[in-house]
Amino acid sequence: MPSRPSRGGVRGGARGGAVAPWDHFASPWTWEGVAALQCGDPFLERMAVRKAARENLGGGRWRAAALPSADPERLEADLLGTDLFEPRRPRLLMEAHGAGKAVRDVVLASLGALGAARALVLFGRDGDFLKALRRSPGVAFRRIAAPAFWQRERLFDFLRAGMGVRLDAGARAHLLDASDGSTRGIVGVLRTVRDNVPDGAPVSSEDARRLVPPARLDVFKLAALYGNRRFGPFYGELLKGEFSFDDYRGAMGFMQAHLTRLHDPERRAAGKARPSSYDRGLVEQGRGWPDKDELMEHVGRFGEWEVMAKRKDGFLRQELRCRWLRHRGTP
Repeated sequence: MPSRPSRGGVRGGARGGAVAPWDHFASPWTWEGVAALQCGDPFLERMAVRKAARENLGGGRWRAAALPSADPERLEADLLGTDLFEPRRPRLLMEAHGAGKAVRDVVLASLGALGAARALVLFGRDGDFLKALRRSPGVAFRRIAAPAFWQRERLFDFLRAGMGVRLDAGARAHLLDASDGSTRGIVGVLRTVRDNVPDGAPVSSEDARRLVPPARLDVFKLAALYGNRRFGPFYGELLKGEFSFDDYRGAMGFMQAHLTRLHDPERRAAGKARPSSYDRGLVEQGRGWPDKDELMEHVGRFGEWEVMAKRKDGFLRQELRCRWLRHRGTP
């Protein structure tokens, strides 16, 4: 028997009443009638739709319609099932956040017919349509949270397990560093190694480095190094690859924001019911910067380097190398 419709919940560090991706996929989500799913990540959304079909359709398939391009009159006839020769099938209504008012009205007026064969309405973001649908009696709701940046490793392990990719410790570390931390980026590097090794074979560190070259600056690693005053390793990270000026520009901008947060990290953490690991790291790092004037000088330095990166100034790497030579003996 189907379980009671779920209204979502907070688990696994998810925020704002949302469910973390790994929690959503760890247990069934079933409903009777109509359900709304909000997920801002297209890849996770596709995974969730396939999961919903397995758990709610018994092997059946959705009949899909993209709401932003739907004709209201045709959609109404289709949803209400006026064609006697076309049996009602479970409906998948996509991109509902982009639907026009006439289409939204048709869907809200057709909930009874939609629920007779089950329906799933997909939203990429919140809005008045989603709020109206959630207020409708009997509509189940689930919001899948976008993983926070400090959950990058957990997202990586979740996707790796879901794709059935086996990695040794060195391969995992390299691919995690080589991806940009987004779902799309992680899936991209995992697909590359999966499709280029024998089926089921574990991926070695050597294979991972051969197939996926380093392609990004890990700004969170950089922030932790600099925040803990490990300047030598910090500059070494900036110089270890052939990074673009856009890479440097993004890193310098992030470092300014990170160091600014070190100005009063306790206040930031105290304002949250459950401080994240990143917030706790800020508190620890902040103790190493008692002189706030010195801290602001470092913020200004990164601002200058961001401008150099924006101008594609070739002296930027020379400046970074000089800093590395000055600090390379530090731990």
